[in-house]
Amino acid sequence: MKKESNLPPPTLERLARLYVLLGKLQQQGLGVVSSKRLSELLGVPDHTIRKDLSCLREGLGRGKPGDGGKPADTEWAKMDKPGASGGRGYPLDALRTLIGERLGLTRPRTACLVGLGNLGVAILHRKIWQEGVYRLVAAFDSSENRLELLSTKVPLYHARELEGVVRKQRIEIGILTVPPEAAQETADRLVRSGIRGIVNFAPVVLSVKSDQVVVRNVSLAGELNILSAYLYQQEEEHG
Repeated sequence: MKKESNLPPPTLERLARLYVLLGKLQQQGLGVVSSKRLSELLGVPDHTIRKDLSCLREGLGRGKPGDGGKPADTEWAKMDKPGASGGRGYPLDALRTLIGERLGLTRPRTACLVGLGNLGVAILHRKIWQEGVYRLVAAFDSSENRLELLSTKVPLYHARELEGVVRKQRIEIGILTVPPEAAQETADRLVRSGIRGIVNFAPVVLSVKSDQVVVRNVSLAGELNILSAYLYQQEEEHG
């Protein structure tokens, strides 16, 4: 049976960011967290966070097929118990577990990295690959010399081997850190090889013809413009 999430993209993205934040708070030993505190840390109004969590319950909190589709009230009730200080808050562990399960964020995913310049090498050595959920199983570059000089436990391949490796290992996610002029062609090769998602760090907007492939274009210029717009609003508000 196909599961319908009913989550708008902005809500899904905020919940995914919230999941990462909750992991960091867990490492600090926190047990309960309020929507107000989450608002301060995420830069999102607390009523938006509460609405997102409500959407999570209504859209993804249904029971398993065959149980009548009733909301998982017992599970959700954990989210509203009083915090240790007497105020209401979210039990951090239960909230993160719920988000992770409902969004599939605990499901293992395989990834490959294409482009081993400065940014690619930095991503290659990120700790996220040792945390268990995402496995970087291959990295590609067109420079034989660069491949010979790099020291890593991740298997390295020449870019010409991309299609064969992706197909053989059934890699799901491709990360692009190639020059802009090579990004679209590389994305097309990944799509033809069966990739399901692409994170694109090249400063171009990719055009992918398959509606089965999810593309995230990460733009430094775009993020700087958004930040600048927020700063401008603050400056206008405070004169």
